[in-house]
Amino acid sequence: MIYYAYIDIATFLRVIETTLIFVESLKYDKTDMKNHKALYDQTGGVLLNVVWKVGYAHNSIMLIGQNPSMEEFVLFLIEGFTG
Repeated sequence: MIYYAYIDIATFLRVIETTLIFVESLKYDKTDMKNHKALYDQTGGVLLNVVWKVGYAHNSIMLIGQNPSMEEFVLFLIEGFTG
């Protein structure tokens, strides 16, 4: 399952374009693409909760977003392993 996040039409177009690059490169089914608005502009802890909730329903998930939240989420995960 591939989850993406957007808040307005400008970010929607960029995120869809980026998501389609991954979908086509990895040969995913486009029907696996889902908007998950809870991913947009959240803290690392909130994103981790979303991943836990949707992750149980799928073998793998991919999060795609072009906002500071994704970077903060990665840093949150890294700090969890190194701090």
